[in-house]
Amino acid sequence: EEEGLEGKNSLLTALEYLTTGAVSVIILLSLLNLGRIREKVLPLEKAVSSEQIRAPTLDELVDFNIRRIIKEEDKRRAFNQAYENILPYKQYFEEASQKYNIDIHFLEALCMAESGGDAYAESSRGAVGLMQLMEETAIHDGKLKVNDKVDERTSPKSIIAGARVISIKRRYLKERLVVSPEDEDAWYPLITVAYNWGEHNLIRAVKKYPEVSVVELLAHVPEESYNLAIRVGSRMEILNNPEKYGFNLNSNYAMAPLRGEKGM
Repeated sequence: EEEGLEGKNSLLTALEYLTTGAVSVIILLSLLNLGRIREKVLPLEKAVSSEQIRAPTLDELVDFNIRRIIKEEDKRRAFNQAYENILPYKQYFEEASQKYNIDIHFLEALCMAESGGDAYAESSRGAVGLMQLMEETAIHDGKLKVNDKVDERTSPKSIIAGARVISIKRRYLKERLVVSPEDEDAWYPLITVAYNWGEHNLIRAVKKYPEVSVVELLAHVPEESYNLAIRVGSRMEILNNPEKYGFNLNSNYAMAPLRGEKGM
């Protein structure tokens, strides 16, 4: 599984990126950051009152991650494999997208980043399936069956359940957050962070630091959540514009079987 934006073997890529004139030397140094791509930001308590060299924005990190996927063979292979894995589930992504009014490429990108499209993926924390749902979330919000005989988190039904969970978190955030029109695209990383870290944690952070904009706050959420937002953002951008990035994605999906029984 890809562990965020690790910095090893990134120097040559970063130097090449610099020659395009797309980022400044300061941003490049932040990207490298002694072997890590994401700058290690200060704790939010200190960052609020400190004047620090600007960290790379989420968009810049997403763009950098896209370049890594394109140029690094292992990253490109992992992207292609994850995409092949989700191909049989097209109908479920379409159903989930229409039912809950969620961009289909966001759902697909989240699935690719969370599980690599592996229906039986299981995290160290106990999240299972295509959409990496915890048992309580799957049962309570996703309305899935999880017991000794069946775990529907390993079923394509988990895609519908994951979309339902996202819709709940989206509604919760939109009732409590104000995002300016120019930052409208920030809803995707905000929802991604809420999906991973929890919407209540995100709102508590917003209330605790009202002087920090919602977009700026994203740089100070837990690293796992921030890196997930980067991975989802990069995959969503590629799925939206495959030809731009040199991908020829097959649109002829097959139907996946409805399987959720343990042992099957």
